Amino acid sequence: MGLITSANSILGKDDFHYEEIEVPEWGGSLRLKSLSGSERSSIIKAVQKQKDTADGVFELCIIYSAVDADGRRIFENNEATVKVLQSKDAGVTQRIGRKVLEISGLSRESLGIAEKN
Repeated sequence: MGLITSANSILGKDDFHYEEIEVPEWGGSLRLKSLSGSERSSIIKAVQKQKDTADGVFELCIIYSAVDADGRRIFENNEATVKVLQSKDAGVTQRIGRKVLEISGLSRESLGIAEKN
């Protein structure tokens, strides 16, 4: 690797990580993209708004991260989508949400989400 000497050489790169996770409960695998800085900030704001519950955070992770083969989000980012995902099995959405945090280099603790016993 060489020395980076231009901002454009950084700004033009797709530096996201992609990973597939098997979701047999939903009938297949889901392609996940690591979060951007602005998506991370939105999730942190949601955590702060919800205080200790972090209600809807894993669902937001899914909304921001689940993409098609071309890297386009498959879910719309709106309250209705969050509500529908919240009606799904909590174990499934938590498993996917944790994977999103993992591939994004984040943890529940870094977002201020307390681990429940």
